[in-house]
Amino acid sequence: MPNFRLPNARADENYSICLSSVLANLGSVSFLDIHIPNDLGLHADLAAGTLNGSPIAAGDFEIALVYYKITEVPAREHTAKLSLLVVPNPKSLWKNSPSDTNAIYWRADEVCSSLFTQYFSVIAASKRGRSHAHVGSFRDDDYQHAQVNKWVITVVADGAGSAKYSRRGAQLICQAAVQNLTQSLVDDSALVEAVNVFQQVQSEKSSMLEAAQKSLHLILSAKLGAAARSAEQAIQQELVQQSSLQAEVKDFSSTALIAITKQFSFGVLCAAFAVGDGAVAVYQQGQAVTLLGNADSGEFAGQTRFLDAQSVTDSAIASRTQFALVENLTALILMSDGVSDPWFETDAQLANINKWDAFWAELLAADALATAEKLLAWLDFWSSGNHDDRTIVLCTPLKFPL
Repeated sequence: MPNFRLPNARADENYSICLSSVLANLGSVSFLDIHIPNDLGLHADLAAGTLNGSPIAAGDFEIALVYYKITEVPAREHTAKLSLLVVPNPKSLWKNSPSDTNAIYWRADEVCSSLFTQYFSVIAASKRGRSHAHVGSFRDDDYQHAQVNKWVITVVADGAGSAKYSRRGAQLICQAAVQNLTQSLVDDSALVEAVNVFQQVQSEKSSMLEAAQKSLHLILSAKLGAAARSAEQAIQQELVQQSSLQAEVKDFSSTALIAITKQFSFGVLCAAFAVGDGAVAVYQQGQAVTLLGNADSGEFAGQTRFLDAQSVTDSAIASRTQFALVENLTALILMSDGVSDPWFETDAQLANINKWDAFWAELLAADALATAEKLLAWLDFWSSGNHDDRTIVLCTPLKFPL
């Protein structure tokens, strides 16, 4: 009985093979019957000569194929043994162990929420990465959003995996930044005036554009910088309040993406202060993407920067604050590197509108823009080698303002 090895299959994934391609050295044959193990999950179309399906479980399987050779006279039945190795699906190898609810600074392993203002819809989700779930450790990412005086505030923080209390650092950053901006944006008269002046000189292509741009940037830096400083101070205060932990600032290390946006009659203003990796993107579908933050590597390759005293000096705040005024905003998007790394991989890809269009199409295909719960489910996407915490906040203009 001839024995043939079929190409390996993977459990729970589609499998399709043309039998004649495997049995080519038998010459011209016609298939009469096939015996497939009931627990394999495959079926055959003998007329088409194909084996298809989705293997149920990993293991070694044998399939008996009955055939006759067309050129053989008189015709007689032959049987070939087909060996198939079904390898485990990588997803099945990951455990989902709950984190310790009694631990200090415990937070839910996944969360999602939404916010609807007069002009914007905000949906957000944060999910513990597979690498953390596998060992029962904590979700180190966090986010928060709010609205005040028609401004939408969104913050994403990615706690350092190597810092034992980074989950608390991320939480403090989000809470403190949102609280600060909620208070400071109550009086936005100077900021609104600066936006109006900038838009006017920009549309007129006035020689005053540079001055108007600097003036607006100065006010935005003051607002966002104050929020970043309050976040950094919140971590310092936590060290004092939790002195029994004998912790250091680095134990609370986290990135910080702090953004604000507001609808004007002539467009949408988006501004952000950013420290660390991840992305803050002003996305205009099919047109352009503007990143409100630069690649922020640490001292060594593979590292990133975290919010600290050096990142909130006057000069650092000025360089880390960026803004964009656009007429047709599809979404202001904040994401931790658990999302940006698997989807964009490099800084060049992160600036590529085609990659963003593909990303947006994926969200639409998964209906992930419909509700926060669906966005959370989408965060479970599979990407080999990318198993970090994932957090994303989408701020999209309402087609018909409330």
